[in-house]
Amino acid sequence: VDDNSGPWIGICIKQEDNSGEMELAGKDFWYRAYASRSNGWCWESRYLPSTPGKYIAVIVPRGGSIQSPLAQIDITLLKPTMSLACERKFSIKKVERMRAKVREAQEEKRGTWPYADTLGDALRASIACPDADS
Repeated sequence: VDDNSGPWIGICIKQEDNSGEMELAGKDFWYRAYASRSNGWCWESRYLPSTPGKYIAVIVPRGGSIQSPLAQIDITLLKPTMSLACERKFSIKKVERMRAKVREAQEEKRGTWPYADTLGDALRASIACPDADS
């Protein structure tokens, strides 16, 4: 939906104190996962960290915590001028497949309720680079 009731996607960093806790990499480093963006979007470089390095992209339900994301992927930014591009036909696991994976986990009692913690690759992103050296 496009009414701010859906999840959001953010770029996070892990705390360096080995606690495993994550925090948003910057106050503007997130996008609402609107239905209108379900066919894809480009994450502009101004909404990405300016420091190259390893980060985590998370999907968090509205009102949820970064510490308990619905899904996450590790990303490495090589240059601050990069952007993340997501296109539905390549980037998002099909809903039917995710339902089947959750059903399997429920039947086998893998993970914890609601057994969505076993989902992987729910969101995939492409890195758009300005040049071949990136």
